[in-house]
This record gives sequence, C-alpha cells and structure tokens, in this order.
Amino acid sequence: GGKTIVYSLGVKVLKKDFNTRTQLLRSSAPNYKSINELIASKIDSFSYKPYRTGKIKSICVFMQSIIDITDVKSTKQKYENILTLFKEYLNANYQKEDLIFEQIDNFVISGFRSYLLNKQRRNTTNTVIYKLKSFKSFFSKIKKQGIYHWSVDPFVSVSFNLEETKKEQLSFDELKRLINSDFDDPRFRTSEIKYSLNDIKESFIFSVLAQGLRISDIMTLRWNDFIFENKDFNSLKALVICKKMIKTKKLVYVFLDSFSSQFLINAI
Repeated sequence: GGKTIVYSLGVKVLKKDFNTRTQLLRSSAPNYKSINELIASKIDSFSYKPYRTGKIKSICVFMQSIIDITDVKSTKQKYENILTLFKEYLNANYQKEDLIFEQIDNFVISGFRSYLLNKQRRNTTNTVIYKLKSFKSFFSKIKKQGIYHWSVDPFVSVSFNLEETKKEQLSFDELKRLINSDFDDPRFRTSEIKYSLNDIKESFIFSVLAQGLRISDIMTLRWNDFIFENKDFNSLKALVICKKMIKTKKLVYVFLDSFSSQFLINAI
C-alpha cells in the first residue's frame, strides 16, 4: 500500500553479515538460509492482498454490519446518517445502492464530498468534514480488520482542516431576558413531543449556569450524581454535581449556587 512497515524478527545478526541492498544475510553468515527464509516469509505476509477472508466485499454492507453491533445510541445514529447519505449519493450519481471495495477511489470520495457540500443540503464545510471523518472511520476499520487494502488511499486528496467560525454568543442582557421569559407553547405533548418550550428553556439556562454541561449529561443526571452539604438534602449552599461525561467519559465536578439550582428544582 505504499507504506513502510518496520518489523522486528527478534533475531540478532552482525552488521557485517547483513546486506542492506538485498535486505538478506550474506551466505558467509551462520544460519543464513533459515534466517533468510524467515525474512522472506515475513515480507510475503505483508504483501498487497486485496481480500483476506470474509464474505463482505462492499462498503454499504460493511457499514451496516458495524451499525448493527454499535451499542452507543449517538454513535449508531451518526453512522446511520452517513450510510443514508452515501446511499443517496450512489443512487443519484451511479444509480447503485452499493459499491464493492475495488470500485471506491478518490474520485468517488471527492464526489461524495461535493454532494454533501451541495447548497440544497445546506451543509457547512465543517459539517461536511465531520461527516467525512465518520465515513473514513469505516475505512480504517476495514484496513484494521484486514478485509481490504487500497493501494492508494481514497481519502488522499481530501482535506480535514476545519474552517475558523465566529460563534455567536448571548449577551448578559439577552440571557436575563431569556430567564425572565415564559413561552406560550401551542403544541400538544405526544410521544414525539415530550418537552415543552419552557422545559427546553430551563434546560438551556441550567446548562449555561452549570459550566456548559452537555444536554446528554443533563438528561442522564441521577440523584447519586449530586453531593449535598448534609444528609437531609435541605441545603443548596454547597451542591455539587459529580458525574462521568457521556461523551468524553471523564469525571467532572460542577459547583452550583442557589440561583442555578432553582432551574434544576423547576425541572424536577
């Protein structure tokens, strides 16, 4: 695949006995035949072989197989989204629902990138990059599992450099207005609509006041994630959230004052 592989055979030889041009031992070296055979067999194992074992030979089938064994809901949804988009691209440009590994090259990947950047899809450059990174992760799994090796990386000319974006922020006055606002919600709660606009507002404000706690972490908060000042749970002066983050798996401590705790109480 055009990559240099360094592998130790665990055999010590003298420098004068090794021919750097042929990468073999000289005939004057002890046990040169057996060691040269070992070198040859190892090189052969690294030789370019498109398929190793297994019945999967197409990208969409492989992607679906990974989705089927993915337990993390957010990752599963991300993978399903990129698979749907790629199938749409194949149908629109190739009138196919799948491609075998040998048919995928830089032209296919570049075309998929252009498809995602299409103005009708309203994807920003950074959004497309994130989607392509998810897509590329499948190719990394294919190579890692030894299912298929591309002689030229299909992503060779794809740039993954994110563009600098200017993020809009709420001013302090805007945040105060939001806190003091009460929304009229004409929607009826159904199985699809579980939260009112005020519920969403309360969650957002609590996230801001709780040092930017992610919504996934707010929705999975449990009483054992809190450290109270006393066992009666009647004081909010030293309320602390101690929680392992859903996304990063890191343990964080979030200190809440009495004001920010009010939004937590309202949500309860």
